Amino acid sequence: MAHKKNASKSHRRHKSVTPKREPEALKIITTKLADDGVELYRLRFVGHEAADDAWKTKRQLEERHREILEKWIEGLKQGSIKRREVHWKEEVVLRKVNAAGNSIVEEVPLRG
Repeated sequence: MAHKKNASKSHRRHKSVTPKREPEALKIITTKLADDGVELYRLRFVGHEAADDAWKTKRQLEERHREILEKWIEGLKQGSIKRREVHWKEEVVLRKVNAAGNSIVEEVPLRG
């Protein structure tokens, strides 16, 4: 006799997944232009350091952090916020380590 398959899968338990919440935004630190010409805003979060900053587009800020974006734009208009350019410099370094591999003996900048 063949076993009858259950057509409904509702009896299976689904693990609920809680989406990861972004920390509360504190302020915009600066802006820059991405390679594709889109303006990005560097966002600082409450209780976090600069290493945790995130770059967001204007659209992302309008959706989640509208008040902070409006405060930034108003500050630019009033002159209380000065726009700073962010420049990136990439440097490649060859690190020579000792035989045990636990200490850097020399760092040599590579030019390409």
